[in-house]
Amino acid sequence: MATGAVIPTTDWRTKTIIMSGGERLDVEPVLLDNKEPGALIDSQNFESGLAGGYKRTKGYALYSSSEVPGTGRNLGVFVHNNGVLACRDDSIYHGTTGTWGSDIAPAARTSAGQYRAVRYTWSAGKRICLVDGVNDPVRFIATTGTELSNAPTGATCVEEFKNRLVFGKGGILTYSVADDDTDYTTNNGGGAINIGDTITGFGVWRKLLIIFCEGSIHRLAGSSASDFVVEPITEDFGCLHPDTIKGIRDDVVFLGPDGIRTVSATVKNVEVGVEAISTPVNQHIQDQMSIYQASGNISAITVANKSQYRLFWSASTVAATSAIGLNACLNRRQGTDEWEFFKLKGIQVATGDSGRLDNNSELVVHSGHDGYVYSQETGDNYNNANISAYIQLPYLYLDDPALRKIFYRLKLIVDVEGSAVAELTTTLLLDDNDSTILQPSGLDMTSSIPTDVAVYGFTGGVGTGSLYGTMVYGQGASKNYRTGLVGGGQNGSLKISSNDTLPSYAIQTAILEYELGAR
Repeated sequence: MATGAVIPTTDWRTKTIIMSGGERLDVEPVLLDNKEPGALIDSQNFESGLAGGYKRTKGYALYSSSEVPGTGRNLGVFVHNNGVLACRDDSIYHGTTGTWGSDIAPAARTSAGQYRAVRYTWSAGKRICLVDGVNDPVRFIATTGTELSNAPTGATCVEEFKNRLVFGKGGILTYSVADDDTDYTTNNGGGAINIGDTITGFGVWRKLLIIFCEGSIHRLAGSSASDFVVEPITEDFGCLHPDTIKGIRDDVVFLGPDGIRTVSATVKNVEVGVEAISTPVNQHIQDQMSIYQASGNISAITVANKSQYRLFWSASTVAATSAIGLNACLNRRQGTDEWEFFKLKGIQVATGDSGRLDNNSELVVHSGHDGYVYSQETGDNYNNANISAYIQLPYLYLDDPALRKIFYRLKLIVDVEGSAVAELTTTLLLDDNDSTILQPSGLDMTSSIPTDVAVYGFTGGVGTGSLYGTMVYGQGASKNYRTGLVGGGQNGSLKISSNDTLPSYAIQTAILEYELGAR
C-alpha cells in the first residue's frame, strides 16, 4: 500500500471483551472464544479488581529492616498485639516494624518445628496460642507468655471452638475447660476424643469444628463434653498440608488432593459431587505439587479486605524472584460467588499470616528463607524489584475458525491508581503463537496517552507531555490506551504486560477492531 494511503474501514468489525473469569486452563480454546473471551490462558501477578477487570497486584516490603535473630528460616510469623510474633530457632520475638528485642518465650524450647497459632478473645483480652509440634503450647496476652503445661506437649495444630482451646496431636483431639486455656481435666469439662486418623488441622464453619486428617475430614458438633459428637464428612480424602487451611468470608479453604477446596463445597460433594473450586487451574497446581510435595514449603495466606486466598510454594534452593504462587480471588457477582485464579511469581513465602490491628486495618505478613519478615499489600514493587506482570487472553477465532482475520486496532480501558499512567506493552500472538510464521513485535501503548498529560517520575515517552510533580493531570487520558495492530491469521491472542515499579492498574475492557479475510 502506498505511503499515506487510507485503509477503508467499512468492513471492519468490533469485538468488545470484558475482562472477567481469570485463568481457565480447563476449557477448550474455541469454547473460551465463544463463551468467555475475557478469561485468561496465562497470567502473572494479577488479581480480580474490586471494581471489575484484572488488576496488577500491590507490592511487598520489609516489615522490619532488622533480621529476626537466629539462623535458618522463620518457623512462624503471626499478627498479634499490633505487631508480629516471629518464631526462629527456639525463640519467639515480638516486633512493630522496629527491632525485634529479646526472646519472650516463657520457657526454654528445644528443636521447635513449624509453628501454628490461633487468636482468640476471652475475658482477659486478646490472646494467641502457639504450637510447634515438639514443645508445650504457649499462650501470649500482649507480650506476656505462659506455657500451657497441661495441654498436649507436641501438639501440631490448635483452634478455638466454643470458648475452648482445641489441640490435635496424632489422632487425638484434646479440648480445654470452657473459658480456661490452662485446665484440661475431665472433671471440670475438659476432655479428649480419638478421631481414628492423624489430625493435620482445624477450621470453624457454621458453628462446627472441622477436623482435617490425613485421609479424612470430620466435624465436631455440640457445645460441651456432654453433647460433643464427631461425625465424618468424607473418608475419601483429607488435607496433607495444614498451613493451607484458612478461613475466608463464611467458609474454610484448604488444599486437597484434587486441588483447592472449600468446606462448604466438600460437604456438598458428599451429596452431589461438587468439584474442587480450583478446577480451572488444577494443572498448574499439580505441576507445582510434583516439585514441592516431597521437599518444600506449601502454605497459604488470606487477604480479607480483598477476599483472596493466596497459595505459595517455596524452597530454600529457589530464589525469591522465581518463587511461585497462586492467587484465588472470591467475587460476588449478581448474587453469586465466583472464584478467579491468577499465577503469582516473585514472592517467596515459607510461612505467613494476616490479621487486624487495633485500628481495624489489615496486616498481611510473610517470611521466606532469609530470616526477614515482609509486609504484603504495600508499595508498588517486590522488595524494591520491578513487578513483572501480564495477562494473556484466549486465542480468538472471532466466529469463524476457518477465516483469516486481519487485526487493525486495539483500545484498552484501564483504571490506574493515583491518576497515574501505566506503562503497558501489548503483543499480538497469531495462529496459536506458531513459531514458523513471523509474529508481530510488542507495542508500547503508553505512547497513546495524549500530549497534554504531565506525569511525575514517569520514565517512558508520553507524546510531548512534560515530566512534573507526583500527579498526572488529565485523569480521562489515563483511562484509554490505543494502539494500531499489524498482522493476520486464523486466530489471535492479546498479551498485555508491564514490568516496573509504577502504581497498580486495572484492565477492565478491550475493544478489538478487525476484518474477516479469505479462507
